[in-house]
Order: sequence, then structure tokens, then C-alpha cells
Amino acid sequence: MEEIHKARLLRLADFLDTIPEKSFDFACWVSGEFGDDGALSCGTTACAFGWATTMPEFRALGLRLLKDGVGIASPSLISTNETTYWKRVREAAKEVFGLSVSELEWLFTPSDEEYDGKPEDDASPAEVAVHIRNFVANGMPCDEGEEDDS
Repeated sequence: MEEIHKARLLRLADFLDTIPEKSFDFACWVSGEFGDDGALSCGTTACAFGWATTMPEFRALGLRLLKDGVGIASPSLISTNETTYWKRVREAAKEVFGLSVSELEWLFTPSDEEYDGKPEDDASPAEVAVHIRNFVANGMPCDEGEEDDS
């Protein structure tokens, strides 16, 4: 089992507190155009993981927002194949934050139920920051269980 990088998650939560609501969309990695240098263009929105790719600390670890999602920068990871895409996301979450698949989904995907304790797709960056801090302090609810990372 990977060790969760709680300090990194807390730095992301603190960073999310600085993101204007109009620049945040929990339901989408990134909208519109963004530069390969990691800068998000004027008017572009991104989710929590999308914004994490703009932070120098995480970019130094290789985290990048690619044209078809997010991942650790590597020429072998550039693909539009959906299986490869989700594999890249899982690898990035594991490498940068030490998260399992279920922890990744708990933290960075909107709720798909009426109420399951996760923020909904219209959540503000501040609401997602609170969600991340709650996870760091308390972990996931017991009924979420662990999934295989393969």
C-alpha cells in the first residue's frame, strides 16, 4: 500500500482556496485551450487535479495536463486511447499523491449519487478543498473500500 502524501494534498487544498469560482469546474479536467507550459489560458476552467498540474511543486514531479487528460509527462504516455488515459491518471495520482484508485475517485471525481459525501460537479474550489482536508484528516468512509490499482 502506498503512503499517501498528505502534505501535498493539503498544499493542493490551500491552492484551491485561491482559485476563483469562475475558473473552476469539478466535472472537467480542463476546458478550452491551455499551453503546454502548464499555464491555463484566460477564461479556461479546470478541476482540482487539472489545477494541480499548474503548481510548480507538482510539475517538478512530472505532473502534466496533456491534451487528452492528465498524467506524468512521458512520450510513451501520450495517447488518446481511453484505457491508456485512465492508466495515466491512476499512475499520476499514485506517484504524486500516493493514492489508490478508490482514493483518486473519492477525491477528484464528482458525486454520481444524490448524496454520497462527495462534492457534486458544480462544487466550488473551496468545497473541494474542504473535501480534500476532510480526507487527509479522516480518510475515506468505511463503506468505500479499497479497489485494485491494476
